[in-house]
Amino acid sequence: MSNFCCGASKIGGIGTIHQDGITINQVPILYCPVCHDVEIHPKVKENIDVVIKIAQSEGSKRVNFESYMKEIRDEHFFEDCSTVNRGDIHEVIQSQIDISLGLLSFARDIGDIEWQEQLKNRLSRLSQQRDLTTNK
Repeated sequence: MSNFCCGASKIGGIGTIHQDGITINQVPILYCPVCHDVEIHPKVKENIDVVIKIAQSEGSKRVNFESYMKEIRDEHFFEDCSTVNRGDIHEVIQSQIDISLGLLSFARDIGDIEWQEQLKNRLSRLSQQRDLTTNK
């Protein structure tokens, strides 16, 4: 598991996952706004299997993860993420653009051509997404 993807960091958030025929809501995730890769947050990854076993034993097809782990409401839960989606996607995208611009400047300073290309691609995709969210 890596908190980095497509040249910069993933975004922390809460989402829904589907695993072993069970839909689990309110799961802490990390996702890439560029390639849309999604991973279960490492702090809860082991707990997902336990929740699935409980849901299967109860015959449930849909569960709310938050009812099993109250600490995901803690403001420090996502402290290892540079950006956290708290509902304003335009703000999240703009934050990622700002971070990527800073990283691009650093990549230029150290002469890392490959990283620069990754960041340019990321900025292009983020700009497209920002434009789509602005026009809604």
